[in-house]
Amino acid sequence: MARRVNITFEKYRLGNGLTVILHRDHSLPLVAVNLWYRVGSKDEKPGRTGFAHLFEHLMFTGSKHVPGNAIDLIMESAGGSNNADTENDRTSYYDIAPAALLETLLWIEADRLTTLDEVTTRKQLDLQRDVVRNERRQQYENRPYGRAHLVIPEEMYPKSHPYHWPVIGSHRDLEAATVADVQAFFRRYYVPGNASLVVAGDFHAARARKWIERYFGWIPRAPEPEHGAAPPAALARAKVRVLRDRVQLPRVATRRAASNPVSPRPETSACISLGSAEA
Repeated sequence: MARRVNITFEKYRLGNGLTVILHRDHSLPLVAVNLWYRVGSKDEKPGRTGFAHLFEHLMFTGSKHVPGNAIDLIMESAGGSNNADTENDRTSYYDIAPAALLETLLWIEADRLTTLDEVTTRKQLDLQRDVVRNERRQQYENRPYGRAHLVIPEEMYPKSHPYHWPVIGSHRDLEAATVADVQAFFRRYYVPGNASLVVAGDFHAARARKWIERYFGWIPRAPEPEHGAAPPAALARAKVRVLRDRVQLPRVATRRAASNPVSPRPETSACISLGSAEA
């Protein structure tokens, strides 16, 4: 029988709408800070895909009081690390460091949340745009069988569905992004009421609450954004598509459509098969 795990936590909201979750674990002198923003590729629009992931990269180019690569230098000099990832429905930023760095981590994340749009430049955008486009080439276009992952969303979801395009976006849309586009995206989705802050690890709860109020509590409340609707998608029949690529062996990938809880018809469990073979 599996051992039941009970994770104790405290959850509350600041006056500006930011959700805060605290979980104390004193087994190691470490602390983790995670900011989870409810924005992903499903909140993009056709012609402007890849914005959520592009913005994830821009969040590491520096903020007003932590410019350039100072974020990495501060964390790594203390033995910490940080990273982020983007999916269809959310973008997550996380920092892990010795417990003594907690106040600094909270200050850094609050500064990114409040000032990034002020310091975003065309030079930064062009640099990160190139990084993301190269990531698309490395992860999908020039990797054996990688192109299948770009095609699967297109085949599984209709054009009107926000899961129709890949999280990384298209080259054309990434090239079309402007500084004004990026700033508008930031101001719409990077607001306290659209985020959850988790602090986990070896910390003093009262002290953490005080710091969170100091660095995040003053941020004005902003309208919470509307999110793209992602209704259950059903395939009328099984779909098969064959891709030709320079690979050694053929491969078949299958995906099953999500069932529709409103109308659970047989076609909702259809699947898609993609194969790759050497051209």
